[in-house]
Amino acid sequence: MIARNLAIAALFLVRTAAAHAQSALEVAPTSLELKPGEAGLLYVANRGNAPLTAQLEPFDWHQRDGADALSQSETLDVSPPLTTLAPGERQTIRVMADANGAAESDYRLMISELPPAGARARGAPRCAAAGLRMRQRAAARARARAALPI
Repeated sequence: MIARNLAIAALFLVRTAAAHAQSALEVAPTSLELKPGEAGLLYVANRGNAPLTAQLEPFDWHQRDGADALSQSETLDVSPPLTTLAPGERQTIRVMADANGAAESDYRLMISELPPAGARARGAPRCAAAGLRMRQRAAARARARAALPI
């Protein structure tokens, strides 16, 4: 009987943790093929039941010694770079590689869910026992390739 009750309690905790771990932030597609100077489209959606603010940051991507290396991009533009979404809302994001860039460039676009404005100012607790807010983050890959001359 005790083992059965423990199993039920464990299942409840796992299901509760999984429900809380699901992100309200949804990004699609996660990979873009761009032509320099032409816009590609990305969609950011809020699947949660509260408003969320998402920040989009473009990075140049390289591999050095087998490890990913990211640096702030000056050749990939994202518009808008910051958006607030109501529950169920979807925003179209324009992504464009500089027309004068390299023949082929790889990028990573980091999409971060920001904490609600003023959460700390209203005295939001820091300890996990009082409530834990996790920052959700997603990444999308973009590659820009110039058309080859015929």
